[in-house]
Formats: sequence, C-alpha cells, structure tokens
Amino acid sequence: MRPGLRPTAPHQRRRTAYLRSRAGGCAEWRPLRISGHEYIQVKFAKMDCLSCPVRTQCTNSAVRPRTLALLPTRELHEIQMRNRLDQQTGEWQRR
Repeated sequence: MRPGLRPTAPHQRRRTAYLRSRAGGCAEWRPLRISGHEYIQVKFAKMDCLSCPVRTQCTNSAVRPRTLALLPTRELHEIQMRNRLDQQTGEWQRR
C-alpha cells in the first residue's frame, strides 16, 4: 500500500483506499478497468472538491468532483509519457 493511504475496513473487500489531502479533503482510490486495461481510479469527495479554492485549475465541471484514472505502475506511466512525446514529433506523425 502506498504511504499515506489508509484502508477502511468496510471497503477492503472492494480493495478501496482513501487518501486524505493536505487541504483536509479525501480521495477514494479503487481498481478500475477501461477497455480491458487495469487502472487506479481516484475520485475526490464532492463537497471537498466543490469547496476547493483551486478547483478551476483542476477541473472544468461545475457540479462533478475531480476523478483521475492512473496507470498502476510508474513504469507504465513512463512508457505512456514517452509515447505521447513521440506522437508530437513530425517523424511519428508522418507514419
């Protein structure tokens, strides 16, 4: 388990964890499957998100809280970032 994450007993069967932010808000972390690929979904509590002073820097939604889909490992994240940078090159776009 990642440092700072605190599992909650009722949700452990679903492999859900909660992370308390520095601002005092709370985010729920749980497994997510998109098009057959494993991710980690991070969903912030609606009331915490709506009252956040930097909300406009984080999301455009007027009513929904911020939700993220993260790759499960640093290695996969780094591969994705390299691929996205490659896709911006003229050589890649000419393929």
